[in-house]
Amino acid sequence: KADALYRQIKVNRKDTKLVAGVMRADGRMRTFEMSVSFGADTEVWLFDDITEQRDIEEQFRIFFENAADPHLIVEDENIVACNAATVASLGAADKEAILRRPLPQLAPLNQPDGRLSADCGTAMLRSALKGGTERSEWTMMRFDGTTFPADVSVTAIPSEFRRRWLIEWHDISALKHVQHELEQSRNAVEHERQLAEQRMSDMAEGMGGWVWETDAEGRFTFMSRS
Repeated sequence: KADALYRQIKVNRKDTKLVAGVMRADGRMRTFEMSVSFGADTEVWLFDDITEQRDIEEQFRIFFENAADPHLIVEDENIVACNAATVASLGAADKEAILRRPLPQLAPLNQPDGRLSADCGTAMLRSALKGGTERSEWTMMRFDGTTFPADVSVTAIPSEFRRRWLIEWHDISALKHVQHELEQSRNAVEHERQLAEQRMSDMAEGMGGWVWETDAEGRFTFMSRS
């Protein structure tokens, strides 16, 4: 097969680049990127061992695909890759539906503070290009139009020719719910305390006396209005 490919390249005599596995003398397989250029009576072959690079790319692919949290790769503000967790998080039909979706449509028109999501998103991408990673609490939007809060991080991916980012997020809806419940509980406790103080004050006023309360260290914690 390799001999046939080599003969075909020589017959065509066109500059060619290809990637192929090559067995070394010690029997180990390596991955090489090979390029050939033709002159009038010459051919020049260049071999670049990219085995480690391919291994790293494969490790990243496995991590990316199997990550529990949603991950996107954005290239020049277009979504070019996503993992299965992204499909589930956004309620999309499949990965292709997400790849066809403009990046600004993954958020409502405005963020909770009133700013345009498109403007905020562009600012995060630009900041990541300068600083490496940007992180922010963000309101995302599913395909059905419902929204949810997320902790979003944007990381610039080094590239000579294109602007690329890795975007990932963690749905914090459960955390927000717990925070809301705690806030409601604190408000309820404070309301009950105020009512109790009011009842005690009213009783003291009715008796025409002075009622007070102190803590274990003798500090006043309640005094009637009189």
